Amino acid sequence: MRVNDAKVVGYAFPVDEFGKGKRMFSTTVIKITTDDGITGIAGLGIRYDVANALLNSIKNLIIGEDPFNIERIWFKIYHLEHRRCTGQALSVLSGIEVALWDIIGKKLKLPIYKLLGGAFRDKVKVYASPSWKCSGPPKDFAEHVLTCVENGFDVVKLRGGFGFRNAIEMFKTVRDVVGYDVYLAIDLNCGYGPCTAIKLIKKLERYEPLWIEEPIPPGCIDKYIEVRKAVDTPIAAGEGHTVDELEELIIRKAVDIIQPDISRHGGLLKVKKICALAEAMEMTVAPHAWSTQLNTAAAIHLAASTPNHLIQEFEVRNESEFLINPLKVQDGYVKVPDKPGLGMEINEECLSKYPYREYGYFHREKPSLRPIHGGEIPDEDFLHFSEL
Repeated sequence: MRVNDAKVVGYAFPVDEFGKGKRMFSTTVIKITTDDGITGIAGLGIRYDVANALLNSIKNLIIGEDPFNIERIWFKIYHLEHRRCTGQALSVLSGIEVALWDIIGKKLKLPIYKLLGGAFRDKVKVYASPSWKCSGPPKDFAEHVLTCVENGFDVVKLRGGFGFRNAIEMFKTVRDVVGYDVYLAIDLNCGYGPCTAIKLIKKLERYEPLWIEEPIPPGCIDKYIEVRKAVDTPIAAGEGHTVDELEELIIRKAVDIIQPDISRHGGLLKVKKICALAEAMEMTVAPHAWSTQLNTAAAIHLAASTPNHLIQEFEVRNESEFLINPLKVQDGYVKVPDKPGLGMEINEECLSKYPYREYGYFHREKPSLRPIHGGEIPDEDFLHFSEL
């Protein structure tokens, strides 16, 4: 069996986000086919035009290869021209790697998790990750959290990177409405510098956040250590860091929870190695997953075979028009897919029914409201700055 083609396909489809109304969503998918008729698929978290150009530049490294030789193929692409693959090129490599696992699983008639070490668990704890960016009235988002609970979640993540007062008002209002029976994490979306992040987290701790995610921008590990030592709430990060920075976050214990992304950090095997490093350092993992349930399904297979997996991010989008067999949440868990490979099938009618175009990942109630991204700004200026 040999790879005989690889391509990127763009899809558009309507989604319903638990009471927020329908909107169009777009995603890109990589498809790798073999000479015996098997097609492996994987989700990509980058634009179609970028993914297509990058794949075309490296396709010759895949064609003719045995898809079982994942380490060999990965190494050839990652070290192309003696340079290590980063950024969006690494995202394409990640998609290639997952698609190869999908091919192997389909060939062997086994789900991917059985190829990664077998079932440590048969269902995976998930949390609701709304793509509504918390930029509207806090009370409206509190009602959205209640809708998430009605749809099977008992852990929900808020987003608070839009200003100091905005974050406090958001968390307080949601707690007043939903109480303390629902676990709430908060993602600060790299919104603050270390001093302001520490001050904000200390004010948020009275509302019992499960963790604080990405309080400051990635890059400086010393600053993450500074924040972690100054607060009591667990600190989580990883999605925006490079592979090298992920390893440094773990080794230096700069965070409590590490959040690699299969679609950004090299695919299943590379993230499995990152999880093993975290396990050696007695650290839990809560992988980031975005841009359709194809990526979430890959993360679920990883979670099923990874002992130190804590919880999995799960977007609250209804993708039933895109996927024939979407993942379902029941009592806060997702059952691990048991079909061969990734276990997901795409509804190809989307290609003709909804012409492809790029749609934004996030819905904002106030389009003018933007994340702050790391600035150390006096408290009284936060709301004005965030309206720019």
